[in-house]
Amino acid sequence: LDTIGLGDTELDQSKVAASIRDTALSAPGGVDVLLFVMRHGRITDDAIARLIFITEYLWGKECFANLYCVITGASRYLVRQDEAVQWIEKQAKANWRFKHIYDMVGSDAKRFIFVDNPDPSSLEPNIEQRKAASFAAIMKTLVLHPRDSVAP
Repeated sequence: LDTIGLGDTELDQSKVAASIRDTALSAPGGVDVLLFVMRHGRITDDAIARLIFITEYLWGKECFANLYCVITGASRYLVRQDEAVQWIEKQAKANWRFKHIYDMVGSDAKRFIFVDNPDPSSLEPNIEQRKAASFAAIMKTLVLHPRDSVAP
């Protein structure tokens, strides 16, 4: 299920929360995984506040076991996992906002998914391969997510 973005709307937090709640309730078997999507290098106080509000208001801290952070515009880290881990650890030390998200996902670098989302009209090289690698990274995470983390 896809919902409206936490910061991509003029709606206030309660309306965003209601929209996300309604979308979650429409899932036939419930929600297994929460993906917080943020652009590489762009995280704001507002984004953190909204993430905290949404997760705690709708599901409580119990949902953190099912929370993953998707970093877009990160082709380098999609293909270089060792550098991705170094980047995550560096960000957690240098940026309190990022550290908060890192703590929410159990300080586990494997809970970050890096994707490359090139603009199809940009004429950049290898767009289809890059999109396929991003899709594979997300699907791998979903397949490997422990089902026992998901509350009944």
